[in-house]
Amino acid sequence: MRRPLVVLLALVFLLPSSLADAVLAPGGTFIDDDHNTHEGNIEAIVAVGVTFGCDAAGSRYCPADVVTRAQMASFLARAFELPPTSHDHFLDDDGSIHEDNINRVAEAGITLGIGARRYDPNGDVTREQMASFLVRALDLDPSPGSRFTDVSGVHEPNVNALAEAGITLGCDASGTRYCPTDAVRRDQMASFLARALGLEPIAVPPRGSTPPSPGVSCPTTGDWTGRTSQDKAISFTVEDADGCRIAGGLKYDASDPAAGCRGGMLVFSYSMPISEGRFATPGLTGAFSSTTTAAGTFERTWIELYDTYGPGGTICRHCGTRHCSASGTWTATPTG
Repeated sequence: MRRPLVVLLALVFLLPSSLADAVLAPGGTFIDDDHNTHEGNIEAIVAVGVTFGCDAAGSRYCPADVVTRAQMASFLARAFELPPTSHDHFLDDDGSIHEDNINRVAEAGITLGIGARRYDPNGDVTREQMASFLVRALDLDPSPGSRFTDVSGVHEPNVNALAEAGITLGCDASGTRYCPTDAVRRDQMASFLARALGLEPIAVPPRGSTPPSPGVSCPTTGDWTGRTSQDKAISFTVEDADGCRIAGGLKYDASDPAAGCRGGMLVFSYSMPISEGRFATPGLTGAFSSTTTAAGTFERTWIELYDTYGPGGTICRHCGTRHCSASGTWTATPTG
C-alpha cells in the first residue's frame, strides 16, 4: 500500500540539512557528468542515497544512458523508502540485482507490470511511463485536460499531474511539448526525482579548482555518530588537545550481507588533522559545514574468502573469493 503524500513530504523535510549544505570536492561525486545541466540534481539524489552511480567504484553516473524499468524500480524504492516484501510479483526478473526493488514498487501499487506476471526489467522507460511511475509513487491525482500538444492516451492524465506539481516543464522552450515517447536518460531522471522530493540542487565546484572552506576552524569536540547512504553506522571523535583533529578510531560500516560481503567495517587507528573544516584519508573524505554538522564520501573495495563445497559435501575452507565494494555518502552530528 502506498504511503499518503503527507508522509512522503514529511520524509523530505526530515532529511539532514547538512546534505543541502554539503561541500563537494572539485568536480563532484562523478567524473562523467561535469558541466551537465542536471549535475546539481544528480548530486542532490546522491546525497540522500537514491543513487550510487553506474559502476562498482561509484565514480561514474552514466548520465546519457537510458533508464531501464529495472533501474526505475530501484530509484523509486530508495527515493520513497519502500518496505521489503516476500511476494515475488513477476516471473521475468529472476536474478536481476533490482528484483527486490521491483517487488517493492509492485507491492506499493506503483507498477502492475506489462501483463502475464511480466515486468520487462530491461525495457527502456519512456517519459510518459516515467510520469505514471512518479504520479503513483507520490499519490498525486491524475489531471484531465491537455497540458501538452503532443500527449494523448492512458498516460496523459499523469503527465498533466506531473506538470501541475512542477516536476516537469515539458521538453521544449515554449513548454507546449512533452516528448512522451522519448526514452528517459539517467541525468534527466535525477532532475525529475530531485523535484519530486523537493531537493535543492547542490553546487559543484569546477574540477581543478580549490575547494571553498566551510569556515569551521574546529567543530564540537567529543564523540560523533552518523549514518552512511546505505544506512550503516559511522563514528569518530574530534579532539582539540594538540591541534584540531579526528582522533584514532574512526569507524564506518560498508558491509553488504545480502551480497555476502560482511567484512566492511573499517577502523582508521591513526589521527587525521582537520584543516579549514576538512579531513581526508584514502577512501574517506569529510567536511564540517558548521560546528555540529559533518558530511562526506567513502569508497572501499576488498576481497572476502568463503568456503566451497566439493563432491560428497567436502568443505574447502576459504577456497572461494568474492570481490566486494561499497561507496556513498555519510552524515554525522555530535552525540553529546
